[in-house]
Amino acid sequence: MSHFLAMGGYAAYVWPAYAVFFIVLIANYLAPGIRRRRQLRELRARLEALQWLTWQVAGLGPMAGQAGWFRVHSLERDDYAADRYVRETRRLYGVLDRRLEGRDYIAGDAYSIADIACWPWIVSHAGHGQSLHDFPEIARWFEAIHQRPATQRAF
Repeated sequence: MSHFLAMGGYAAYVWPAYAVFFIVLIANYLAPGIRRRRQLRELRARLEALQWLTWQVAGLGPMAGQAGWFRVHSLERDDYAADRYVRETRRLYGVLDRRLEGRDYIAGDAYSIADIACWPWIVSHAGHGQSLHDFPEIARWFEAIHQRPATQRAF
């Protein structure tokens, strides 16, 4: 039997013989099964999905999280920090917006772990100091993912 649990604030996937923790490792561990079910045909699609998953984990998630923290949740106002993270989040939204030009999904033609990882960070765009009106490709992609039945069930 396997299950997910929290280990000191970090997500962990526990299999009978070992535990895998941190989201990148978990996603990489689970991705082969997801790929089989989605029947990804090319190695390039797999590598693109993992590349954009890493981009989310190393860039979008931390920067948007900090923007949200300093703009919405922090009890002490720090305008310098809020502005810094809002600007960096705007830059990252621009990267994603350009990536989505001419594509239905982040990693190409197939819905992937990259879309699954990035979409929830865009849900809080207003808290990050961003408007989807400034990012039409993200707005289109965001709405398409929002309409998916699994997204409707989860959110």
